[in-house]
Amino acid sequence: MIPYGIAAILLFTVPPATPIVKGIYVFITYNFCTTVVYTALNLPYATLATLMTRDTDQRAVVNLFRTGMSALGNMVITAVTFPLVTRLGDTQQAWIEVSILYAIVSIIMLFICFKNCHERVKEETKTKDGKNVPLWMGIKLCVTNKYFIMFFMLAVFLSFYEAVTGTCNAYYAQYILGNRDLLGALASFESSPQIVTVLVLSPFIAKFGKRNVALIGAVVAVIGTVSLFINPSALNLALFACVMRGIGKGCFRGVKYSMLADVIEYGAWKSGIRVQGLMVSATTAGQKFGSGITTAIFGALMSLVGFAGTATINAAQSQMLIGIYIIGNIIAWGGIGVLLIFYKLDKIYPRIITEMKQREAAEAEKAAANA
Repeated sequence: MIPYGIAAILLFTVPPATPIVKGIYVFITYNFCTTVVYTALNLPYATLATLMTRDTDQRAVVNLFRTGMSALGNMVITAVTFPLVTRLGDTQQAWIEVSILYAIVSIIMLFICFKNCHERVKEETKTKDGKNVPLWMGIKLCVTNKYFIMFFMLAVFLSFYEAVTGTCNAYYAQYILGNRDLLGALASFESSPQIVTVLVLSPFIAKFGKRNVALIGAVVAVIGTVSLFINPSALNLALFACVMRGIGKGCFRGVKYSMLADVIEYGAWKSGIRVQGLMVSATTAGQKFGSGITTAIFGALMSLVGFAGTATINAAQSQMLIGIYIIGNIIAWGGIGVLLIFYKLDKIYPRIITEMKQREAAEAEKAAANA
């Protein structure tokens, strides 16, 4: 917690030096914060829900709060940061002061979270002979878990979607809609429905199941994106597509981490060994891969038509941008939908939990008899 707060502050304490020195400082501090410290913090945080309870409904509620509050917090920080920095003088010192404020708040909130969350699920993280699971065995357990492979690809497709919209939105607003100031509206029309969807999702998960809720979300997102083919430059259709994608994203992200918890439980039931840390790490790596490869593809495709970020673009560049924005989103959400069709874990999860509890009860009786 504390290292993360310090690392976040260091991002803004760029020393007065030559451009090369500043570039090296930014490279080191950025990667230290996001690649090293954040990853070290996020892995146990992401794993925590899997160890708090095995009840699928409770996990769903925990995930909904996590996802909903994350999106809400992001929206609040995005809205208040620039006004706050401006009020403090709009200088580097102002940015440092704001980063210190955010660091203190984050440390306090993370402390409250970890202090009050308790691990209640028995960890089966060792082999049958009591040894730690070697890396090669952990990787084998992951790749032979069919539902983990599905979830890994779901994470890659979600990152693909986020990279497409994150990279294209500004260009789409400027060149296709004709007003770059519409970027804020596009973001708001997507993030607000996402937050609302997450906050009202709990009864629908209980009634229809996690897979079905996520699948409905993927279908909604595809329908919204396909509507842009009618007129890609129409603002009302662009905002409609954002709303539909926001609902779709809320449906999927609202169940994403509770699905991962179920996948981890499935692996423990199948093999007798729980490798939640490796699964969470691999999923995070998949997300980074999806985001990185999508950004690279976008740059390569736009380079093919000679895009150079000028004030205006020609017809070929315009069509390429429209194609990436629309087809990219359809591929991402279509891929999510197809994968979810084959995801059947919700149906067998109650039997998995019953058998695991019976197994643990038998092991406890055996241990008591041998004592």
